This record gives sequence, structure tokens and C-alpha cells, in this order.
Amino acid sequence: INSWYSDVFNMIEYRLPSVDNGNEFVSISGCIYSVNPLKLCGIAKGLSALTIASGAVEVCDYSADCEDGHGNISELNIPESVTTIGQDAFHRCSLTDFAVNHDINIGNEAFANNNISSVVINSNVNIGQNAFDTNNIHNIVINGVATIGRSAFDNNREVESITIKGNTTLDSFAFRYLQTLKELNIIVDEGIVPRFN
Repeated sequence: INSWYSDVFNMIEYRLPSVDNGNEFVSISGCIYSVNPLKLCGIAKGLSALTIASGAVEVCDYSADCEDGHGNISELNIPESVTTIGQDAFHRCSLTDFAVNHDINIGNEAFANNNISSVVINSNVNIGQNAFDTNNIHNIVINGVATIGRSAFDNNREVESITIKGNTTLDSFAFRYLQTLKELNIIVDEGIVPRFN
């Protein structure tokens, strides 16, 4: 590891996911990105608002996991270039909402244990297992083809409304323990039946 990388790693005070030694890294706005292609790999300690760099294609596994006080991210802006958010990427942060308008893959537990009250996805999406587990979600809106993984919205006991418009596959327990659900709308193309695994 070269000295520049060591200095940056010490500044961030955070573990990076396992990376290929051949990768080059760059610091942008308090975050570490690998280059070619540009991927968010780590965040600065204490960061509260994060705008992912334009052109980034992925948020790596565990890159912004706020466990042990590493970040207290309450605001997140995701550019359209990002197509993958890795496992546990924003686990245990302080995010209050989640909205995207482009196709995206969301990893297992990517947004688990936050304070998210609203999820709005206006695009095609693959949502991993427990991706939004244990938040304070009241409303979920998905407008696009969706694959929703096992227990994706588990333990969101304040959900009142779920609207899904598009061909959808729901895995088991996708919406388990929703004690206050008042409205569920699944609207699919004519002749298509939602798939429940």
C-alpha cells in the first residue's frame, strides 16, 4: 500500500471492503472511490450528508455502513449513473427517505436499520433480502418492474400504504410484520399475474 493510500485510509478511519491491490483510488468530497469504473468504497467518519459522485456506477458492500459511529448520514443523493448499491451499504445510518428515478439493484440489508419513513422508486428495481428491514416506513411506492427479496421490508410496523405498479415478483415474507397496513395496491400489465414465491 502506498503512503497516499495509507494517509487517506487513516483520515477516513474506516474499513474498506476487500479490494484488488491493482485498483487506484481517489478522494472526492470526503469519500474514497475506486476508479475504472468509479465506485464508492468508503466514507469519512462523521459525514452527515452524502452526494455520490456523478459517474459512479456502484456503491460497494459495507462502504457507508454507519455501525460504530462511522458516519451519521441522514441525507443521500444518488445520481442516475449508480446502478448497484451493495450489501449493507447504508446499514445503520440515519436516512429519513429513499427515492430513485432510475433502474437500480439494491443489495441485501443495504438500507436496514435507518429511520426511513418513505420509499419511492420510479423505475425497475431488484431489492435484496432485508434491504429496508427495521425502518419507520409509512409509505412504499414502486412504479416499475420489481423483484422484491425475502423480508425486504420486514419489521416496518408503521407501514400504512403499499403501491406497486408493474410486473412484480415478491419473495416470501417481503412485507412481514406490517401491523398498521391499511392499503395494498398491486397494479400489473393486463394479463400478468404477480408472482409470489
